[in-house]
Amino acid sequence: MVRTAFALSLSWALLGCPSVEPVTVDAGVPLTDSGASCGNEGPCDADQLCWEGVCQSPCDRDGDCEADTICQTGWCQRSQCQHTEDCPTEHRCESGRCVEVPPTRCQWDEDCPQDQRCQQSICREETCRSHADCGLESRCAPGGRCLQRPQPELGVVFERRFAAGLTDHHAAEPTGMTGGYGFGGGFFDLDRDGDLDLYLGDRRRQDTPTDDAVILENRSYPGRLRFVPRPDLLQANPAQYPSAFGLDIENDGYHELLRLGDGSILLERFHPERSTTELIDALPAEHPGRICFAGAAVAEDIDHDGRLDLWIGCQLSERVMAELTSVLVQLEGSPYQPLIGATFLRCSPDEPCSHRRQPFGEPYDPCGAFRNSGGSPQQEACERQAAPVEDLRQRFRFGPMQNLAFQQQPDGQFRLFDDSELLPLLDDGSALGLGSLDVNDDGLPDLLVANDSLMGIGALVVEGEGELIYVSDEGPNKAVQFVEDEVVQRGEALGLDLPMIDGFPLFAWGIVVDDFNRDGMDDVYLAQGTLPPPAGIDTIVWSLHYDALFLQQQDAPFSEVSSQVGISAHDTDDSLNPRHAYSSRGAAKADLDSDGYLEILTMAYEGNPRLHSEVPTLEAHPPRCTLIPRPSLVPSYGTGYALKPTGGTVWRRWDLQGQLRLGTSPYILSPYPAGRIRFPSGATLSFDCQQTPGPVVIEEPRDWIQLRRTNNRVELYFQAPWLAGGIPGQLHVAVRNEAADVRSFRINPDGRRFPVAIRADDRAVMAKINGRWVPRWLAIPTQ
Repeated sequence: MVRTAFALSLSWALLGCPSVEPVTVDAGVPLTDSGASCGNEGPCDADQLCWEGVCQSPCDRDGDCEADTICQTGWCQRSQCQHTEDCPTEHRCESGRCVEVPPTRCQWDEDCPQDQRCQQSICREETCRSHADCGLESRCAPGGRCLQRPQPELGVVFERRFAAGLTDHHAAEPTGMTGGYGFGGGFFDLDRDGDLDLYLGDRRRQDTPTDDAVILENRSYPGRLRFVPRPDLLQANPAQYPSAFGLDIENDGYHELLRLGDGSILLERFHPERSTTELIDALPAEHPGRICFAGAAVAEDIDHDGRLDLWIGCQLSERVMAELTSVLVQLEGSPYQPLIGATFLRCSPDEPCSHRRQPFGEPYDPCGAFRNSGGSPQQEACERQAAPVEDLRQRFRFGPMQNLAFQQQPDGQFRLFDDSELLPLLDDGSALGLGSLDVNDDGLPDLLVANDSLMGIGALVVEGEGELIYVSDEGPNKAVQFVEDEVVQRGEALGLDLPMIDGFPLFAWGIVVDDFNRDGMDDVYLAQGTLPPPAGIDTIVWSLHYDALFLQQQDAPFSEVSSQVGISAHDTDDSLNPRHAYSSRGAAKADLDSDGYLEILTMAYEGNPRLHSEVPTLEAHPPRCTLIPRPSLVPSYGTGYALKPTGGTVWRRWDLQGQLRLGTSPYILSPYPAGRIRFPSGATLSFDCQQTPGPVVIEEPRDWIQLRRTNNRVELYFQAPWLAGGIPGQLHVAVRNEAADVRSFRINPDGRRFPVAIRADDRAVMAKINGRWVPRWLAIPTQ
């Protein structure tokens, strides 16, 4: 046996000193049951040492020792462990020793072994999986740790959340003439499992690393966000599709995806078979909409036939901006005065029109550059006077900026609506946001269009004033009420206008409305971010923008509290560009991990998406509840619904779409544990989440309006328990004949029947119950 100098010197030093107490070594347990006795009974052999009355041999390595012993600091000692369970936390058993496990470095939870989570870039044991695993005054924080719940003064606080595949997705705005609208995505339910999957769009800049568009399958559980990329679901495509909007064509819960790009609108189906359809192919070869850069959409039953149709908003693109530049040169200095958006109120079915245009209060200039017309600038003169609101064809046809509408056919395919059928198709600014909301409460869905400097749309209830339409803008934002066809601007008085900072106008985009601090009043999250400033403008304008949270106050303006509730400032960490700070675009809310607390997803000009999560507080609020409505009479994809809490008197209609390049959730995230939900048809049902986050599926009754024909009349029957007595108090009907002519009249009941006299060529009826239309043409049964 070869001995080191250290071991030999140590053994000789201890020989002959049996009365000296040995030094206790923490690293191991000295042997006490092997070797000859020593001490008072006599010395050990020359090559041994006396340790606690036992003669032991020095060693250089474990092989010098007997079984179940190890060589430690020069002599054999009992093994520290036989299994990892014998060792302290964060150690493992290796060759009889408890060895500290070097920390596994990580960026995401997915980088860690099972039962571990990524905490401060190191994999650590998971101590909780959900808030229920922690005490009543604690919460399960990101990383699987129980932390004390805060008690914020304002009743709400947010924290940043990160999830692989989502918050590290990178896009970069191309160089050249672009609208600067950035990239977005869209929520949809790929597999009908009740959680929200996500599409993330792509924008690419040469020589800048970016990610391809991707579908992320949501495999989160309460307290842990997890998204799995599904590259198998998207075909490789050299084109860019920055945004997507979901829809449910068959109304079966398996959602389709509408991917929007430059000159392309792809309908992606995943169930029962995978398919892709290019909707632009439905346009005639000469149609100017073939170069539409689609970036906004709403799924709505436009013609009331029981099938979802599509509104598509076209936006500025490099090709469109080049054409615009050429047009402005031809106009020799005529001002660029595009349409800047409006509410298009749906006409009643018995009126000879599709919509009425109700501006958001801006002056209407019929002589601007973006005006549709059948002729050219040389053929038409522009009179500088007010034009009828129905006549938008005042200058020339700037087709690429014209919105599109697609009608779903019985076989699920789509064809283009004739632009003479629908007034909104003549509004041809750069449509940044489209929203669907029954503004005048007549039961018919109206279309809200944010064009050019208007960017996003929301609806909120102001205590004591009622519902307002909130429209984000460059400079002062608008909070609009329509009072007897007059537009009342309330933004400045309510503190929601947020026009400038340090002399620079603020650009606002996405709008999310909710009761964030759970005080019963509507609040607003506003995503902001500048466009690239022109030469000569200080680049500090990038970092001056911020995402704002407005909390509604009792008898006072809204209070902007972003910095107090944890909303991150804009910086280069999220923009991934050292030359400018982050710049937000569209925004949407959802409960992505089904823990009862909402997330706000914010998309960007470039960089990464940002995710802010609501933090559970000491205030004992029930969890938010995800409602999955299943309509039967009037199809919808997340719009047209209204919520009212138990005992409440005011309907909330927060879900209307309205985002730039971002498809919002088709599900309704309720801050109320119980209440009532009104479907787009007017059917009203109770819900009770039982103090859980859901999801709770709410199915509209089928055939709650029934038609029975007897000779020259049709009888309407109702099974509607939400109506007093289960039948309408007042009923009007519209009757449409084969030539699409419509007449309407009031019907008096005959017991529980409502008889309607019909003619031989009548084909369908629509009911108006207690002043609200049910927007669905019901086929008259044949004899």
